Amino acid sequence: SGIQEEVYLKEIRPIRDYTINSPVTFSGIGLHTGNKVVCSIIPSTERSGIWFQSIQNLDDNEQLESFNESKCELKNDLEWPASFEYVSETKWRTVIKPHQNHAGISTIEHLLAAIRGMGITSATIRVKGDEIPAMDGSSLLFVTGLSMAGRRETNLKANYIRILKQIKVENETSVAELIPTQEEYGLSISASVQFPYPIGEQRLTISEREFVSKIAAARTFVFEHDIPKLITMGLAKGGSKNNAIIYSNNNAQFENLRYEDEVIRHKILDCFGDIALAPRMINAVLRISKPGHTLTNQLLRKLFSNPENYQLI
Repeated sequence: SGIQEEVYLKEIRPIRDYTINSPVTFSGIGLHTGNKVVCSIIPSTERSGIWFQSIQNLDDNEQLESFNESKCELKNDLEWPASFEYVSETKWRTVIKPHQNHAGISTIEHLLAAIRGMGITSATIRVKGDEIPAMDGSSLLFVTGLSMAGRRETNLKANYIRILKQIKVENETSVAELIPTQEEYGLSISASVQFPYPIGEQRLTISEREFVSKIAAARTFVFEHDIPKLITMGLAKGGSKNNAIIYSNNNAQFENLRYEDEVIRHKILDCFGDIALAPRMINAVLRISKPGHTLTNQLLRKLFSNPENYQLI
């Protein structure tokens, strides 16, 4: 009833807007492009939300963290919000680009998951290259760097999104649904996967507050027999045992898992990263079977296609 909703809204503690204390830079190779790439996370106190900044014309002696933003227009560099509306590709990874003629920035989900998991709601992701560094294939090193940088509260207005009705999308093999919750703000994900041996069926439910302790270290994975297909597609050029779990029929890397159910944990990590492309933090339960980047993006597009589906708190 309306009275119950009024009481519920009064009891929710206000969300605060946080940015990082100081810039932090990550460098390495792209998981799919194999190119050398660098990205810096820059504090943001004048605008809310997460933004991407593509700095493709950086001088060799110029540091990404201290790049003068006033040069952006002169150098034809670009910036745009980290939004599901800018997602251009979702096969095997999430790619975001400001317009069709831009190369885009690939594999953004692991970094976005770390930023959201650390409770950072405003920052600029400044990128030199066409992909986010693969690091170890998880969000762990991003979380470590962000933790060392620290965070601070801003004076910006902070909101979150309350789901008002169940939102569901599905395809031939997968289904995802956002369900309203009476819990404190935040996202809870209940996911399941079914893969051939040696992975099998895995299920797990995780809340957003458990991301750092239970999800961040879960690495991306691939079946050995899929690698030639990925290479043919121009992907996985930077992939190796240093940044991915490689499954084969003889369980070559099975004993090196960080968790027995590392696959479902990484799938949930990807979900957190892709859901971070919503304009604000979402308060809901996400139930998802056989999750993937395409399905999550379709879910966000359906959610925000109708203002009656949600409420900005």
